[in-house]
Amino acid sequence: MAARSIVPAMSTPLASIFGSGFLVVVPILASAVGPYAVPAMAVVAFVAFLVGSIVRHNILCAEPVLATGSNSLTVFVERLSDFALVAAYVVSVCLYIHILSAFVLANFELDTAFNKSLLTTIVIAVITIIGLFGGLKPLENLERWALYVTIVILAALLILFAIYDANQYLTLNQFTLPEMPERTAWEIASTPPRLY
Repeated sequence: MAARSIVPAMSTPLASIFGSGFLVVVPILASAVGPYAVPAMAVVAFVAFLVGSIVRHNILCAEPVLATGSNSLTVFVERLSDFALVAAYVVSVCLYIHILSAFVLANFELDTAFNKSLLTTIVIAVITIIGLFGGLKPLENLERWALYVTIVILAALLILFAIYDANQYLTLNQFTLPEMPERTAWEIASTPPRLY
């Protein structure tokens, strides 16, 4: 029973983490810092941990204040943050779907700006129709199954990467790292390459 209640609660955050990690962070780091992608990923994880500590602090300290409604400023900021969160989530979902469209269309050599926008619009329209006629429950189920598929793909990728790296090391006695792109430190920190 505990697993049945925990897994649905984890599906949305895990889907967001996998989406951000695989579709955004990993390709950006690989193309921005090349062989230094692993240390850069450690920095990203550390920053994410610090952001998480802020969230945990807010849960411990701000939630009781919000529950009692004793501080009007805290309640106002909380309501304001809800609007910011909705806007950020809409933008991120649209971005991920746009990137997914680019990946799908590239396999069929149909990767044009119009086709990406068209496929993105179709996917968003389907999600909207499902939400309008079925409510949030079908969308939650769809997200959960998408997460399961993502985990299977992740496991397959990790196994194949391990096999590739092992074969490369056994053949060359070393790992071949990507070359460092010609970017200034400011470009690496501020303007990641376009993925779509």
